Amino acid sequence: MMEKWYTNMTEFSKTILIACPIYKREWILPTWFEFIERQNYPMDKLGFMFELGPDDDATHDLLYEFQMRHPELIVFDAQVIEYQAHDAHPGTDGSRHWSLTKYENMVEMRNNLLERIIITFRFFKLI
Repeated sequence: MMEKWYTNMTEFSKTILIACPIYKREWILPTWFEFIERQNYPMDKLGFMFELGPDDDATHDLLYEFQMRHPELIVFDAQVIEYQAHDAHPGTDGSRHWSLTKYENMVEMRNNLLERIIITFRFFKLI
């Protein structure tokens, strides 16, 4: 599990927090990070929370590297969820076939992230 970094919380109300499940995204993360770094919003007003799959070292390593390059981030919280099913999207045609189970899985990951956001806000007495 990655360390949690919380700094500069007095300005949290002006913060943009990006939270998402992420799995097998080593192919796009460098480009995503580049666009995050090129935008004109201050990095010390950005925060990230991720739900990660257990068998995805390449993605985890890229997240660690980003975190180390940007210690000014107000929040960086990435947790490996061992019990949660994470699936890569098969095929090269870009199509995705979602079953009810996959939707339920995504809802659970979203709810986990929202719970962590609420806990973070309460810890810093922001709500």
